[in-house]
Amino acid sequence: LKDGQQYWLDARGVQKRIPPKEFHFKLNVNHQPPSWVPEQVFYQIFPDRFSASKSESDIRHAYAQYDSASVVKGWGDAVG
Repeated sequence: LKDGQQYWLDARGVQKRIPPKEFHFKLNVNHQPPSWVPEQVFYQIFPDRFSASKSESDIRHAYAQYDSASVVKGWGDAVG
């Protein structure tokens, strides 16, 4: 959600409208990862939370905003 506008991510990139099903991400059950994959460690980096330019108090404030209760929404409901 950016500037009140909702976006979707599909195989083509970021979209302003719900993408057609042919562009949804698909599970490939025949995919064989390289043999070295099970022995590796992977990290997912969240730049908005680990930016080197943010002070420790900024980071604490970013986490504090998520201390409220969870809100359960339907799959197609608007975010926000």
